[in-house]
Formats: sequence, structure tokens, C-alpha cells
Amino acid sequence: MTEKKQTVKFGIRQKVLTILVTVLLTAISISGWLALQEEKENYVKETRQRGEDISRYVAKSLSFSVIGYDYHTIQLLLDSIVSANEIKYAEVLNQQQKTMGKAGKYSADNNGDLIIFSEKIMLEENIVGTLILALSTEQAARRLESQTYSLITREAIIIILIALGEFIALSFIIIKPVNVITRSMEGALDKAGRVV
Repeated sequence: MTEKKQTVKFGIRQKVLTILVTVLLTAISISGWLALQEEKENYVKETRQRGEDISRYVAKSLSFSVIGYDYHTIQLLLDSIVSANEIKYAEVLNQQQKTMGKAGKYSADNNGDLIIFSEKIMLEENIVGTLILALSTEQAARRLESQTYSLITREAIIIILIALGEFIALSFIIIKPVNVITRSMEGALDKAGRVV
């Protein structure tokens, strides 16, 4: 007993629709991926710029406290910086690289989620210490994730609308006239397929 294999045959509409959807999906996916990569670079640049600005500003604010060994003021400033949520760790070192104050937590495990900034604390052209800040990239990652979701949603809607439009256009503009011509010619052919 031989088994008959059933094969699925696509008509013209299905073939053209499959090709169109494949090309659209590929083109929009590549375009979306490139847009996301560019957005990611922008977020990283923006985070780095913000971190550099914060480091520079805080380092200027600390210069007199470092020179005067005002540990209390240094600690208060670092605590208030870390409470801002974006900065996860802050540390001030004196000229001899001894810690004068630190706030927050930093470990090598979350290094991928943090960008580390080191800024010299200056007073009249002299280096009096160093400020180390660890800025979190969580906020940028959340924004990027949100952008990814909305991009995928937009792409899916565009592909569905174009595929639907193409299917309707194929049905009424190409397939319907071809079917009318085929039916009208069927009566004019003999059994051998020749026009009578």
C-alpha cells in the first residue's frame, strides 16, 4: 500500500503575498535593528555626558572640604548624591589616595550596569583629591526597552496593513480579471486545449 503525500499548493495570491511579507519583514527588521543600535549609542553618549557633568560639578563643590579635611560635609554631600537614584556609588579620595568618604554600593558584579567616572578635585590648579562616581545605566536600558517594544508593535502593524492591502489589490486588480478571461476562454477550447 502506497501512501499519498499531500502537498500544499500556493496560488498566485499566496505566493506573491509570501514574497512580499518576507521582503517587508526583512527590510523593516534590518531598519528597526539599525535604528535601535543608533538609539542605544545615543543613550550611552547621553549617560556618559551626564556623568561627566555631574562629576565635574561635584568635584568643584568638594575642593574646600577636601583641603579642610571636613569629613562630615563630604559624607553629607556623597549621601545626598547617592540618594538621587541614578548614582549608585560615590567616593572621595585625598591626595594620598586615602578614602575621605563614600556612599552607596559598588561591586564588580554590577559593573555592566554602571559607568564609572573619575574626576580630579582641583583647587587653584592643584590636584587635592579624586572623586569616583558610578552612574547607573538602568534608566537608559528601560527607555531602550520601551523603544524596542513600540518599534516592534509599529513594524507588526505596518506589515499587516501592507500585506492586507496587497492581498486585496492582487485579488481585485490581477486575479479577478485573469479568472474572468480564463472562464471565458474555457468555452472556446476543445478537449485538446485548442481554440475552436
